[in-house]
Amino acid sequence: MKREKTDLEMTGDNSFLKKYIGCGCEAFLRKIRHHIEQIKLLPEPYNITDEKKLNAKQQLENPGKRYILLTRYLTTGT
Repeated sequence: MKREKTDLEMTGDNSFLKKYIGCGCEAFLRKIRHHIEQIKLLPEPYNITDEKKLNAKQQLENPGKRYILLTRYLTTGT
């Protein structure tokens, strides 16, 4: 695994991804895994059809942003 940490160049101007600056590979993958586990639990505590409580579409789009950052992380440097 890479030892480098995520940096500003990898996140670009995406404010959603700024919180991942400085994460190493293991920490970053743990955060992705945690978010996936939270999505699996969504049907239980929430009524997904009630969009006032929860924006399910946004919750499902967020992992895509993380995967893009992971791809940048893995392909930059050596």
